[in-house]
Amino acid sequence: MRVLIAYASGFGATAEVAKEIGKVLAESHTVEVQPMAKVQSLAPFDAVLLGSSIRAGRWLGGLPRFLQRFRRELETTPFAIFAVALTARTLEGSRRLLAESLPQLLQRFPELEPFASQAFGGVLDYDRYNLAVRMVMRRVAQSEGLPTSGLQDFRDWQAIRAWAQELSQQLQAKEMT
Repeated sequence: MRVLIAYASGFGATAEVAKEIGKVLAESHTVEVQPMAKVQSLAPFDAVLLGSSIRAGRWLGGLPRFLQRFRRELETTPFAIFAVALTARTLEGSRRLLAESLPQLLQRFPELEPFASQAFGGVLDYDRYNLAVRMVMRRVAQSEGLPTSGLQDFRDWQAIRAWAQELSQQLQAKEMT
């Protein structure tokens, strides 16, 4: 099966997650990983995986634009969605984030239904932020009881790989039908 993994990433954490999922899927499928903004067509692909970071409860603009642009193709192409967000650093946070954010995103596209979705913890990298973002992120981190300087990586690579394995199996099953 030919799979596109398209991502919207603000500071690179989501791109890294997309690439890791791509490595796992490439063991059983033909995979292409690229930023959503560079995707020209879904025609060459049998399935699509969309990844986006979520900030302040909002998906990066690239994902809603992608869904709008390719909504007709996605009606007939199996697709899954993953999110990367600071609030998804715990299992409960991940569940809550998906329960709140995914329906909000998809209400604009009622004809679209992903076959899978997941949320993963994100990264705080204060050295990469400009002053305004750094100040906002420090306030957010402080309110969550998290460190307010340096690099804090909350991605669970084992969970990311496990989900990618599940996706691979689901895609193989879809290929058989």
